Amino acid sequence: MYGFIYGRILGKSCKGNVCELIVYPYKKDEYGVGFTIIVGLKTVATKTIGDSIKLWLYSYLTERESFILGFNSYEIMGVFKKILSVAGIGPRVALNIVDYFETEEKFYAVVKAKDVAQLSRVSGVGKKSALKIIVSLAENIDEVPEENEATFKLKSYKLLQAYLQKLGYKQADIKHMLTAQASSLEKAIAAGASVEQLIKIVLKSSV
Repeated sequence: MYGFIYGRILGKSCKGNVCELIVYPYKKDEYGVGFTIIVGLKTVATKTIGDSIKLWLYSYLTERESFILGFNSYEIMGVFKKILSVAGIGPRVALNIVDYFETEEKFYAVVKAKDVAQLSRVSGVGKKSALKIIVSLAENIDEVPEENEATFKLKSYKLLQAYLQKLGYKQADIKHMLTAQASSLEKAIAAGASVEQLIKIVLKSSV
């Protein structure tokens, strides 16, 4: 597994928001082994064949495919890993997201603001995927003190309503949806369900 590369670009091919590079690492005055690296378009927007490049590397490996992804900072690679940890989010979508926001500060600002609309502007990210990412990561970003059952219940309902509003539902519709699934929501909240799980329960009533 490789973590970092400093070399020269010998090949560059872009399609949409993703580019494939052939990079040969510097080894004194000679070329070493070449690497095929997948990067976001903005990462190499100013780079051309023959240019030097420094990339942090992440090796993606499954039974079906394997490839190396490159990032221009260790921090943004960390953001990529966190997005990739969200169920149902693949490496290409995660790469599109970090390439779109470019810095961890911009991305986490969107997560903290629960800005579904902004996140869903990224290629390959719909409103449901954006909501899933925000719900999954916001809980890890915000430090929440211990709370009693009543406070937890109130906070859960407030967060649930806020996320449904972000998805475009009107207040009257949200009230109807919560009422229709009141019993299921009560049980789920009592069991300590996450906001993401509560949203799934509510959306069943709207299908």
